[in-house]
Amino acid sequence: MAKSKFILQGFTPRTHIEAVRRLFEVAELERVIMSVAFANEGGVELLADQIEPVGDKVTAFVGIRNAITSRQGLTRLLELGVKLFAVDTGSPNLLFHPKLYFVRGTEEARLVIGSANLTAGGLNNNVEAGMATDLDLADDDDCALAEEIENEFDESVTKFPVNVIALKTAEAIQELQDTNRLLDETVIRARSGADAEEEGLEGEGAAGGVITRIKLLVTPIRSKSRRAGVRTAPSVSGGRPAAPATPAAPAAPVIPTPATPATPALELVWRSGALSERDLNIPRGSNTAVTGSMLFKQGRYAHIDQRHYFRDDVFGALTWTPDTRPNRRHLERARARFTIIVNGVDQGEHTLRLTHNSDTTSRAYEQSNSMTQVHWEGVTHIIRNRSLLGKTMELYRDNNDPEHFVIEID
Repeated sequence: MAKSKFILQGFTPRTHIEAVRRLFEVAELERVIMSVAFANEGGVELLADQIEPVGDKVTAFVGIRNAITSRQGLTRLLELGVKLFAVDTGSPNLLFHPKLYFVRGTEEARLVIGSANLTAGGLNNNVEAGMATDLDLADDDDCALAEEIENEFDESVTKFPVNVIALKTAEAIQELQDTNRLLDETVIRARSGADAEEEGLEGEGAAGGVITRIKLLVTPIRSKSRRAGVRTAPSVSGGRPAAPATPAAPAAPVIPTPATPATPALELVWRSGALSERDLNIPRGSNTAVTGSMLFKQGRYAHIDQRHYFRDDVFGALTWTPDTRPNRRHLERARARFTIIVNGVDQGEHTLRLTHNSDTTSRAYEQSNSMTQVHWEGVTHIIRNRSLLGKTMELYRDNNDPEHFVIEID
């Protein structure tokens, strides 16, 4: 008889990634079916260790033409030996949307069905609901259900031969990207409504006030895909094209699976308000100088004293050195490593300078203004981008490495 457990990811600590990984522990595994609306490389990597040993037994059905499923995600599935089908409904307004993970062994089948896509958001970061069910194949009803699941997906290939497309080569996947049916993860683009569904956004209340971002009971995962570089696409919302980005070198995941011993303990320590032209060093006014830096202000952390919080708390573990020039000795300098993520694309790790004004008799201090700034030299090709105006910057501290931080603009 079937046994089920409910998953309410985010509102409870239990995640879909844990539940789906457990499926692969079934004894004498014979068959795997995965069906998702969206898949990207970061999501696939979260299950790569489970999929690869049994890749020849895995069939995946993945929706395309939805502005989220990526060439990199499908290519990675193919590399893992999966029998892969792309499901193209023929319209961006009609989604292939079933989310199901099914594994059958000789005596037992296991199933996770709900709202979780093959992305870091779906498997861990978002608020998602699902049901994890164990089926006893000795039970007639359970066995019939397992067979029905397999048959329905298998028959879809012959029922809809134009829309359920077998992908056997990287060239076939590339063709889907070339015809705008797959996303290229190396392109920085404006966030769409589909992105918001998959990753979650802060929004406005009915009265127009800012809604505080919900604090979930799961540790965020930021899986970095193995990209050779990053390029920029024009904004889909009609804005100006973003500035070209310099290729970012491949690096390890920013936040691997929480169970990994080397997991960075990233702690959100600050969130900005809407990024301005001055923040991004792209002022329009002829009388406004490009400073090459950004002051860390209160932003959406109204409870902090911005004069001291960043120097003493956020960056307190860094080595701060006074400026040696006689008229600048009130300025303290430090350096830190920042991993920068823009619109979900990892731009690599960069060493940036920080300056803190320690003069407590200055007018800026007396007016409770910000006293700590970050200098953008070396990353202006990332920061000076008009498509980032109005977006939010988040700063994370790596509690396992006091000299490492993560800046995310989204």
